[in-house]
Amino acid sequence: IAEKDRVVEELEGHASALREELDTSRLECDETREHERENQALKTQLASLQDLLMRYRESADKMGREQRAEQERLAIAQSEVASLRDQLGRASAEVADHLQR
Repeated sequence: IAEKDRVVEELEGHASALREELDTSRLECDETREHERENQALKTQLASLQDLLMRYRESADKMGREQRAEQERLAIAQSEVASLRDQLGRASAEVADHLQR
């Protein structure tokens, strides 16, 4: 009987150790699943931010092109104004010359 009691105690000790190991494994599995969920959420956020960044870059590129086109139009207009001033200066000189005669 003493031998059986010793074997039972030994088996109960092994069973207890296995239960603890099982509980630990379950906790680790739960933590792993939670980390996987967190990682997936972070991947989703990253994809969203990358998409947003791409749209901002496209918008900035478009604004840059529009600004360059506007600067070109402004340069053309300034050139035309300078040309008209020159023409006006010549015409004024011709009128003044004509009036002096």
